[in-house]
Amino acid sequence: MGGLLAQIIMKWFDKLKQLFKIDIRDSFNITIKSNNTSKGVEYNEENKSLFINLEKLSPAKKEEVKQILREAVKEDDKVLLEQKSEELIQDFTLNENSKKAQLLLSYWKGKIPPDDFEALRASLYIRKLFQEGVSHNVIYKLKGDILKKYGPRGVKISNICSSEYFETMLQPLYEEMKKDPDFSNEKFIEKYNIIINEAAFAVFINGFMTVDVVKSVIQEKIQRNLKYGIKFVNIHGIGKRNVIKIREALSYIEDIYPDISKYIEEKEDIIFVKLQFINYSE
Repeated sequence: MGGLLAQIIMKWFDKLKQLFKIDIRDSFNITIKSNNTSKGVEYNEENKSLFINLEKLSPAKKEEVKQILREAVKEDDKVLLEQKSEELIQDFTLNENSKKAQLLLSYWKGKIPPDDFEALRASLYIRKLFQEGVSHNVIYKLKGDILKKYGPRGVKISNICSSEYFETMLQPLYEEMKKDPDFSNEKFIEKYNIIINEAAFAVFINGFMTVDVVKSVIQEKIQRNLKYGIKFVNIHGIGKRNVIKIREALSYIEDIYPDISKYIEEKEDIIFVKLQFINYSE
């Protein structure tokens, strides 16, 4: 795997210096590796660079390094998606914790555009932090970094990833299409692009939306999904105000579509709604 060059703020430098007993008085760069070709720890005085090879560390020291980086993420919001920090996501977090994420990345590699794949890899890391209970502010910041690096399409991929649609929607779609004798990856990408570009399955409510905007966005999504033959809309919201806006909007939607089937899952300040339109068409 490749490495990552990322600037870590001073107090995390101090922890690493103490861990490896390195006498440095100013900041330095750190590269995290995971291979069998270099030493466990190497420091370059001239470049002020520290190279840490996780595979060459003892289990105890390896865990200490990981804990320092976890704390840096959770307490200082300092995971950046610039300067190839997606390599940290691959080398460190995914390699450490998630066979499921590895399998998903392996499945989609070569099937979707390279930039989409990198956005997916970064998004899996964000999804993991969210599942671990990292603050909403951290998640919003990381999504902002995805926007900077991959543009609005990257944010759509992140939203779709956070809802596990790559596993539950896109992968079954690919497998079903693959049964066609005339199947090609280009044909899949056509449908895939509709889903990504139109975010066809879901509405993601954010804090900048008013209740009227939420109502309008949900109604537009319903009409668009019905146009594509998709008889449901999923709605996601994080934060107390967004939950309230979604619930108010649902009353409005139910007046327009009185025969809809509605499922709501709500936990703390997170809400998921599935609306189904079996008896409706465009």
